[in-house]
Amino acid sequence: MNEQLFGALEDDLSQVLKEKFGIKSSQMRILVSKGQLALKETLKNHILKNGTKEAEDIICSKIGYHGSLLAQIAIAALTNDLKNSKEIEVNDPESISETAVNTLFEGLRTRFEQSGQTKDTEGVCKFLGIDPKLLKMVNSPVGKFFGKFIKK
Repeated sequence: MNEQLFGALEDDLSQVLKEKFGIKSSQMRILVSKGQLALKETLKNHILKNGTKEAEDIICSKIGYHGSLLAQIAIAALTNDLKNSKEIEVNDPESISETAVNTLFEGLRTRFEQSGQTKDTEGVCKFLGIDPKLLKMVNSPVGKFFGKFIKK
């Protein structure tokens, strides 16, 4: 994954969470890190299991991310992580998770548009820093067959 991209999204997420939930600076880095990790892991696992179509369509703004399977999985993962965290305590993990994931998806979309990459698999791969050959293999019928055995 493109670490520089996710680093840039950190500022967006920090600002939104501070404004909306009044998260303290001392807890912000932990929360932002958990949000980014949840989105990265969800993207990776979802793509390996289901192929790239939904992720591509979301990043290219062809479909909405609100209520998408990918967003639901990321929100659930982050909510679970926040509820079980010993590092940070938050009052409303569900709302924070939903806001964090939506902010990160919106940031991905905005930065993709600004990147000038093509709105196809190759453009999304370059943007995310993923090997397009690997994704072609994942999207193949054999790749999708073996992806069904990957646990979420």
